[in-house]
Amino acid sequence: MDENCSNSQSSKESDNNHPPAMPQKDPDRSGIREIYPTKPNGEEWFIRPSHPEKDPRFSPQTGLIPNSDGSFKIKSTKVRMGVFTSSGYKPNLIQTLDHSKIASKGYMQSPNDWRDVEITGYIKLNSGSGDNFAWYARGGRHTGFGSPEGCEGVAYKGDLYFDGQTRWTKEQWHTGGYVFSDYLKGMGSIKGKWVGFKSIMYNIDHSGKAGVKLEIWLDKENTNQWIKVNERVDTGGWGNNGRECGGTPDQIITWGGTYSIIQMGQCKRRGHKRFQREGNCSNIALMSDLIFLTTVDMTIDS
Repeated sequence: MDENCSNSQSSKESDNNHPPAMPQKDPDRSGIREIYPTKPNGEEWFIRPSHPEKDPRFSPQTGLIPNSDGSFKIKSTKVRMGVFTSSGYKPNLIQTLDHSKIASKGYMQSPNDWRDVEITGYIKLNSGSGDNFAWYARGGRHTGFGSPEGCEGVAYKGDLYFDGQTRWTKEQWHTGGYVFSDYLKGMGSIKGKWVGFKSIMYNIDHSGKAGVKLEIWLDKENTNQWIKVNERVDTGGWGNNGRECGGTPDQIITWGGTYSIIQMGQCKRRGHKRFQREGNCSNIALMSDLIFLTTVDMTIDS
């Protein structure tokens, strides 16, 4: 796999003071490079450029104020935006929150739950420090504490910090059971520039058992040229709190979940156009045309 994936179209000049330009492409696509192909008939989601709050598959949980440059401003102290598959979120269809049973079934709610996914968004941090964005998946609603309710709030979280560092978080249950990878430098400070951020996760075969490959990719210069900056494989031995939800201590999260979430810390003010995370910031912009979620086709050996 080429870790320097440039766009198939000619690269535009970097301009970190303006939102990314929209390449001319199929109108239902953003024109942004996908690292892995979309699964045939797989789930996809693109944020609506206008009135995204009316999308039944999108739960922003906060007001989205359009800016003149095509981004959205978010005035909230905490942002966590959920994206559902075409099956929607139907808690009554979640038959169990026992992680060992969910792992055997392969999904939490529906067969088309978000599992092997590529989550993409362009973000601009105007002010703030000491926090991060996170794109994550494989769980459901993040609420409660521990078993049983908190067992729905499981996830692999790709984290991009305001200083440019990256890491992976494994949340075995909400709001505990966290385990973290080492910090890896992705780039310098992301403040004041448009940066593309991808969080990718997919199952792999490891000695006849399922493991999970986790990748973070960045478009550092807003040119649609993507570089892999962080990679981790979970094949066991990572985490020790899985028994809380009926799994093994290091339970690998091999199943699909109902939510894919964009989170931006404890932000006082942000702009958004496609995804979210929790953080400590005062002003962020996110481009809606340039945020999307796809189910990747992993028919390759990893």
